[in-house]
Amino acid sequence: MTESAPTPHVPHPRGHRWVRIVSVITALWTYVTIVIGADVTASNASLACPSWPTCNGTGLLPVTLTSEVVAEFSHRLAALTLSALILTLLALVLAYEPGRRVVRRLGALSLGLVVLQAALGGVIIFTQADPIVVILHLAVAVLLFAVILVVALLVNYPHLPPRWRVSLFGEDDAIRATGP
Repeated sequence: MTESAPTPHVPHPRGHRWVRIVSVITALWTYVTIVIGADVTASNASLACPSWPTCNGTGLLPVTLTSEVVAEFSHRLAALTLSALILTLLALVLAYEPGRRVVRRLGALSLGLVVLQAALGGVIIFTQADPIVVILHLAVAVLLFAVILVVALLVNYPHLPPRWRVSLFGEDDAIRATGP
């Protein structure tokens, strides 16, 4: 009896389409979350919600609404939404990209980074916005954004217009990817 080579798992095209869409949405939302966080820092609203993960220690929702509280709480809601998007992206990658180990690892890394981000957000509150912690929080955010961008690029690469592939990777790679 001869053993036949295992047939490779072909991802469901509709599932792969969702991976592509969610990766782009996640990349855009990561950017939005970073911009909202920058507004929090620039407006000195980092400590407007003096407890974490609650706001003002009374519950998840703030009791009083000042512009600083709205800015800080908006950043927390954006980060929560981003966490949900990253979890969704990771689930889709695991389900529909089984043969792409790099994409799966980057998806898992993004989950780890968003958890680290949440923890650093709490540390910012507990250290009264220590500048080193704030800078570390921003550095991890930029790293998270880079990882999500790479995931979005990798899963969308075959669907990019040829001229974009030429701009991103050079003419030879684009010709190789699309054929002569």
